[in-house]
Amino acid sequence: MKENRKKKRTVAEKSIRGIAIVGLFLIIGTCLASGAQMFSRNLKTYEDFAFSYARQAASAISVDKIHQYMETGKKDADYEEIERYISSTAAYADIRYFYVVVPQEEDLIYIWDAVSIHYKEGDHAEPPAKLLEHDDYSKGEKEAMQKLMNGEMSEKLLIDLGSYNKEALVSALWPVWDSEGDVAAIVGVDISIVDLLKSMLRLYVNVFLAIALILAIGMAVFYRVLKSQMISPIMSLKKATGEILDNLDKPGAIETGIHTGDEIEELAHSVEEMDRRLKEYIRENETITAERERITAELDLAGKIQSSMLPYTFPPFPDCESFDIFASMKPAKEIGGDFYDFFLIDDTHLGLVMADVSGKGIPAALFMMVTKIMLQNDVLTGNSPRQSLKNINRLINKDNRLEMFVTVWLGILDLKTGILTAANAGHEYPVIKYSDGRAELYKDKHGFVLGIIPGADYKEYELRMDPGTSLFVYTDGLTEAVDGSNTLFGTDRMLEAVNAAEGSPEDIIAAVSSAVTAFEGDAPQSDDLTMMCIRYDGPAAG
Repeated sequence: MKENRKKKRTVAEKSIRGIAIVGLFLIIGTCLASGAQMFSRNLKTYEDFAFSYARQAASAISVDKIHQYMETGKKDADYEEIERYISSTAAYADIRYFYVVVPQEEDLIYIWDAVSIHYKEGDHAEPPAKLLEHDDYSKGEKEAMQKLMNGEMSEKLLIDLGSYNKEALVSALWPVWDSEGDVAAIVGVDISIVDLLKSMLRLYVNVFLAIALILAIGMAVFYRVLKSQMISPIMSLKKATGEILDNLDKPGAIETGIHTGDEIEELAHSVEEMDRRLKEYIRENETITAERERITAELDLAGKIQSSMLPYTFPPFPDCESFDIFASMKPAKEIGGDFYDFFLIDDTHLGLVMADVSGKGIPAALFMMVTKIMLQNDVLTGNSPRQSLKNINRLINKDNRLEMFVTVWLGILDLKTGILTAANAGHEYPVIKYSDGRAELYKDKHGFVLGIIPGADYKEYELRMDPGTSLFVYTDGLTEAVDGSNTLFGTDRMLEAVNAAEGSPEDIIAAVSSAVTAFEGDAPQSDDLTMMCIRYDGPAAG
């Protein structure tokens, strides 16, 4: 199903629309303001004019005569004189209606009434009312007259825009007081404002056209300036940003060519600088990536060299039936600092080494290889584990500028007697797994690590291994393995795994490795994990 996407508008389209909206509001506001001012000024003129005639008529009318006409309904000379006065005034001043009425509850009663000489048969205006003729109130007329009857004076015109005879009128009302101060009648002066409204309409049209023309010219000029100073530079910036993406692999920086002398020019310079820096970053990143790939390849090669330095063929001595041995090393990074070693010193003695170098990476790997070679060479000369550890410690301390150290468990197994002679330089306790399957830690006496104290000495001990007994040695990467909640694998879990394992040394190491992997879960390996297991099967037959 196609998605309904809102059509995007360009900056130019938005600018034109914005200018047009602002212009329209400006025209409307100007017309309304000027029209309102004109209407108010002219209305004031109408107000002064109408109330002036209303007051003059009120002062010329006798209240007693009004009462007389209301009672008799008959005209006399005085009546006709007033009638001529309001008629001539209406004709002279072009007053639409000039009348004198007595307000009633439901309607009003005419005493005098005159209509402008512009009245014709068929016109909206009605003919003059007769004496004592009743008529309905027009819109707002009753309320205005009621206020005058109650003594509330006001010289504000009553405006009717067409509810009475479909003609726009303004009315001035003025009271006729009797001798006691009561309102006996009301003089009304109605003036047509049709011409005023027409003139306002013409004004609106003229102002609208004039402002529209001025605004059209102004907006055209403004748009040209806006286009040259903003829209075109913005479009150039848009094009430049697209060129940045399309030309990342090409030399040279983009040139926007924008010189507006304002923030847009600064933005253009920023875009040019961004392009330059981005290409520099890409070049640097390519160099760094190539270097990283080279280092990774070298580390991979170093890891392979390190692995090849350790015994990796099993069984290592197929013709020897006195023992079975297996070992593994799983570094936490490409290369590690742990190492194991085993080698025949002669036909009846087997050298065993488990060590852990401080630190990680290439320094630890180099230190590990040097230590491994020195240990093997020293043991092969016939020295005991104690003497070999002393000799290697002295050699390492001669030139140990990085102050690195190594923990070592070193043992020599007599294949005829099963006696294991060993010494421990700060390494983990070994595990003895007896022929009945029971496993326990052998808490040997630790000496200090190699590489810190030049004259350190080490204690040597002997351990008899009966046929079927296995020795399991390891680095702290086993007991200090952690899960997702940072809980240590620990010695107890290690012993449980060794106890539960059955079979050859390879089976024991595989079982312990599986237990650690299951314990760690998704947590990353925190340290090198190295293990070695040897089972003594007794002296070889013959």
